Amino acid sequence: MEAGNRIIEENIIQTDKKNIEMEDLELTKEWDKIFPKSYKVNHSKVTFRNRYGITLAADMYTPKNINGKMAAIAISGPFGAVKEQASGLYAQTMAERGFLTIAFDPSYTGESGGTPRYVASPDINTEDFSAAVDFLSVRDDVDPERIGILGVNGAGKSTLVKGIVGDLAPMAGELRRGQGLEIGYFAQHQLDQLRPDESPLEHMRRMAPDVREQDLRDYLGIYRFSGDFASAPVGPMSGGEKARLALALLAWRKPNLLVLDEPTNDLDIVTLNVLEEYLRNFKGCAIVVSHDRYFMDKVVDHLLVFRGNADIKDFPGNYTQYREWKEVQDQLEKETEAARQARMAPTVEKTSRLEKVQKKKLTFKERKEFEALEVEIPLLEAEKAELETAMSSGTLSNDELLAKSERIAKVIEEIDEKTMRWLELSELA
Repeated sequence: MEAGNRIIEENIIQTDKKNIEMEDLELTKEWDKIFPKSYKVNHSKVTFRNRYGITLAADMYTPKNINGKMAAIAISGPFGAVKEQASGLYAQTMAERGFLTIAFDPSYTGESGGTPRYVASPDINTEDFSAAVDFLSVRDDVDPERIGILGVNGAGKSTLVKGIVGDLAPMAGELRRGQGLEIGYFAQHQLDQLRPDESPLEHMRRMAPDVREQDLRDYLGIYRFSGDFASAPVGPMSGGEKARLALALLAWRKPNLLVLDEPTNDLDIVTLNVLEEYLRNFKGCAIVVSHDRYFMDKVVDHLLVFRGNADIKDFPGNYTQYREWKEVQDQLEKETEAARQARMAPTVEKTSRLEKVQKKKLTFKERKEFEALEVEIPLLEAEKAELETAMSSGTLSNDELLAKSERIAKVIEEIDEKTMRWLELSELA
C-alpha cells in the first residue's frame, strides 16, 4: 500500500511538471521594483521547482567584488506580496551586506507558476521555501550556515529542539531527517545522566572500549581533565566540570548537527571558553537556544527569532545586529502609521488657499502667518518625499537610517501642526 501511495504521488508530481513545462513563465527583464536598484549588487532572474513540479520565479542578488562561498538567504513575503516589494528590498539590502539572496514569488502568485491563481496554501508555502533552500544549497558560491534560535520564554524554542532530536513527536506534519545525519544534543538535564561513581576516564572507556587508555587521557586533557583528575569520580565535581565532561562525550561522537539547549547555564569560565572554542571550530550545523546574548554574538551568524503564537522571524546576523535592525523597524512602523494618519486628514487645494483667506477678515499678523504657511508646508512635504526616497534606497547605514527616521518623524509632526493651523486661519471671517 505504501509503495502504491508513493507511485501515485510520483505520478501526480510528474503530471504537474508536464503541465508547468507547457506553461511559459513571463519574466520581466526590466527593473520593475518599487525600490531603486543598488549599484553594490548584481541582479538576475532565476527559476526553480518545488517537489510538486511548480516552477517558481525569483530575483537573485549577489554582492559585487566578493569571491568564494557566501552565506545565502531565501526570502518570500506573506500571502499577496510579491518579490518586487518589501521582500525584494530586504534581499537587495542583505546582498549589500555580503549575503547571496533570492526573493521569490510563492506558488500561484506573481511570476511563479501554478493554478488556480492567487490562493494561499501553508503546505505549498512550506514546500516553496524547501525548494528555495535546495536551490541555494547546491550552488558553488553558497556556504553552509550556522543557525541560532532566539525568543522569549514559552515561545517554543526548547520544544523545537526536542522535536529535532526526537524527544518529542510532532503533533502534526512530518519530520524528515537526511541520510547520514548524526545529532549531538547538549542540554543541562544531560548532566544527570553522568554516573557519579565513575571517573571521566571510565565514561570514555564505556564509549570507546577499543581505544588505548593513553589516547583517551590525551583526549580528556583537551577538556581540562588531566592526571589524577581524569580518574576522580564525577559526583563531587562542580556543575561546570560536569558540563565540560558532557561536552567531551558529545564531541567524541563527531556529530554533524549540534543542538545546544541553554548550554551556558551554570558554566564556569573555563568550560565556557572550551565550548566557544569547540563551536568556532565545528564544521557542521549548530542550532543554539540561549538567553546569553554575548555568547550568541560570538558563535552564531543566523537567527530564528521566536516571537510567540507560531510567529518565527528568519534573520541573517547575530543578536546585536538583530536588536539594531529591530529598533529601525519599530521606528519605521511608527512613522508609517503617522504618515497614514496624516494622509487621512482632509486635503485642500493649495492654489486656492490664499484666495480663500483674502476674502475673509484676517489681522495683518494672521495674514503674514498664513502666507508663511503657504511656503513652509510645500517645503516640508518636499523634504518628507526626499527622506522617504532615501530610506527606501537600501544604501543607508544603520546610523544614517536612524537619523533620517528621527527627522522624518519631526517633519510629519510639523506638517500636521502647520496644516491644522492653516485650516484654522482659512476659516476666519
